[in-house]
Amino acid sequence: MKSLGGFKKAFVVYDKDLLKFGTAQMVLDELKDTPYELFTDFKANPTVTNVIDGVKAFKEAKADLVIAMGVDTAGMSIDEAAHAAVEAVRKLSLDLGVPKP
Repeated sequence: MKSLGGFKKAFVVYDKDLLKFGTAQMVLDELKDTPYELFTDFKANPTVTNVIDGVKAFKEAKADLVIAMGVDTAGMSIDEAAHAAVEAVRKLSLDLGVPKP
């Protein structure tokens, strides 16, 4: 990953099994020159608490890019990343006073 297209920090969401299999490390190695924050604290079929924790971690990381990786057919880490990203954008819109469609 030579360039992140102007993004400054990645929020990487992945299934812990990906680290065990080495897949996550291959992606993280590509981010060697890019700051990133890892988030792996979720369960299969993410709960509301998992989503809230993901949003909180995303905001605390001050990331501007989400990278999600998953191995199971339910796509749990991808679902978690999507929920966190959408919720973060929704909250940012509310904070900025963007009117609802």
